[in-house]
Amino acid sequence: DENVVDWSLFPHDYYTPTVQLRTARSCAFKCAFCRYPAVGGELKLNGVDVVMAQLTKLKDAGVQNVVFIDDTFNVPLPRFKQLCKAMIAADLGLDWYSYFRCSNSDPEAFDLMAKAGCKGVFLGIESGDQTILNNMDKYAKLDKYRAGIAALKERGIAQFCSFILGYPGETEQTVQNTIDFLDENAPMFFSAGVFYYDNKAPIARKAAQFGLKGGGFNWRHQTMDWKTAVQQADRLYKSVQNATI
Repeated sequence: DENVVDWSLFPHDYYTPTVQLRTARSCAFKCAFCRYPAVGGELKLNGVDVVMAQLTKLKDAGVQNVVFIDDTFNVPLPRFKQLCKAMIAADLGLDWYSYFRCSNSDPEAFDLMAKAGCKGVFLGIESGDQTILNNMDKYAKLDKYRAGIAALKERGIAQFCSFILGYPGETEQTVQNTIDFLDENAPMFFSAGVFYYDNKAPIARKAAQFGLKGGGFNWRHQTMDWKTAVQQADRLYKSVQNATI
C-alpha cells in the first residue's frame, strides 16, 4: 500500500483513456510451467480502499478503461467481491478488464463483476484435456471452465482463452480434446502457443519423469517434441470453428 503509483506525477494525457493497474504482486498458485510465484515472492495485495482511491483519481483524470494486470485478479475471492462491491457503490462508470480464473469463482462473483463494469477477461485455460491440466498442477477442472465460460457469456463479458500446446504428456489426441473443448464451449476469442520450457520452472524437477530435455522453445519429451507441437498448433488453428483467433 505504501508503494502505489502517484498518478499526479504524470500528465493526464500520458495514461488516458486506458491505464494498466496492478493491485497485487505474485500469484497464489504454483503451475508447473511458471516460475512467477518464485520470482514474485509471497502474494501481496493492495487494500480495497487503496485500490478505490486510485480508481477515483484515475476517473477524475479522464480514464475510461482500466486493465488490471494482477496475475489472477479474482483471487482471493472474498477480496475480489469486496472490490467489485466498492466499484458498484462508487458508480465510477469505468470499463475494466483482467486476468481471471474460472475455477475460483461462483455465481455471486460473476454477477458482481458484470455490475462493476467488467467488459472482458483473459482466461489462462492452457488445455482442454484434464490429464494435461493435472500434469501442469493447474488444480482446475474442465467442468469449472465450461461453467465459467457460460457464466461470462450470460453476463455479456468477453472471454479470451489462452492455451499451451506441447506440454509434457501432450499427444495428438490431447490436442484434439482442446480443439473439441473450444468448439463445444465457443469462447469469443482464443490463442494457442507452443510450450516454453523454462529450466527454472517447477516442471524441471519432473524432467526425468517425462523424459523432458532441452530448453526454451527447443525441447522434446516422451510424447512430443517442439516441431510436432508447432504442427499441432497449426492443426488447431485450422480446425477450430466456433471461436475467433
